Amino acid sequence: MDLEKLRTGVSNQEAMTMDPNISKEKIREWVSLQSGVSIKDLNDDTPLLDGDLLDSFGQMSLSLLIEELIGREISVQEISRLENFKSIRSIALAFFRTALTIDSTIAAQSKSEDI
Repeated sequence: MDLEKLRTGVSNQEAMTMDPNISKEKIREWVSLQSGVSIKDLNDDTPLLDGDLLDSFGQMSLSLLIEELIGREISVQEISRLENFKSIRSIALAFFRTALTIDSTIAAQSKSEDI
């Protein structure tokens, strides 16, 4: 899969309800393409920063992909927290769980407005 395919075809609504496991796979594919490391060698806990798979430029590029996947901008505070980019698991916990929480909140508000 090429980088453009990772970044296309996801609407904001789909991003908000995206399965975190699918998101982790997209991140894994991106890291593999950027680093040349086989997807098979990248598990959820593979160190991205300490293992030299992700430098500061890569972190910024990955941030753009994450923004597209979750359908919102990532704050400067979120980007500057290096622990958010420590591994694929930490990325999923920091960014994709939030997207699902926001979606649940919107759905609950919508239901209450219908009553």
